[in-house]
Amino acid sequence: MNCFDATIPIYDAAAIAVHYFVAKGYAPAEAHQRTMKHITELFSRGEQRTLMLANRAIEAVEREERAERELMDASLEALFRELG
Repeated sequence: MNCFDATIPIYDAAAIAVHYFVAKGYAPAEAHQRTMKHITELFSRGEQRTLMLANRAIEAVEREERAERELMDASLEALFRELG
């Protein structure tokens, strides 16, 4: 087994996750960047199952999106309260 064979799950998981986010309207480069961060972290902790890597990365990115939206909503709410 060469090094590439050991990392195939990373590339397969990235393809799945990126396809999912591109279908949701992300630019491919942004989808790749956001998912690879999580996939490589999970892989380095020992997860090698392709679907698990993809699903966990998708979940993590969606959690980040929710947190970003909540922060934006709270910031806008505070701003309008201050102005109003």
